[in-house]
Amino acid sequence: MNHRNAQEVIKDFYKYFNEAASDKLFALIADDIVHQINYGEVMFGKDEFIKYVTTSMNHCKEHVTDCILMTGENNRSVAAKFTTIGKYFHTDQSAIPAKGQNYELSVINYFEVENGKIVTARCWYDENAWIQQVTR
Repeated sequence: MNHRNAQEVIKDFYKYFNEAASDKLFALIADDIVHQINYGEVMFGKDEFIKYVTTSMNHCKEHVTDCILMTGENNRSVAAKFTTIGKYFHTDQSAIPAKGQNYELSVINYFEVENGKIVTARCWYDENAWIQQVTR
């Protein structure tokens, strides 16, 4: 069993995200991860997670800052509240034309970690705020 603290796993997740170190980031993901974004369907499995993150990285460059992590008593659950600062540079499924627009969003994520791997990732942010910022 991997005895890494769940909060350490999530700290590394955001560190690798900010570094765009995809291989290291994806190494933290369990094969059977459950992944959900507030506006979408639940995705199952590491392949779907990788597809989602890779697609997102192809449309936006983001950096996580001001991250606050809260760990449950079970040392398995971690909530993260942070600001993401991004640039929208390639038009995505929203069909809003990308022109290098900058945006800043408050985000809340919830994770569950088992044996040093992320098994659940849920993300909440205000999609309308993103739309308003990139359509100005």
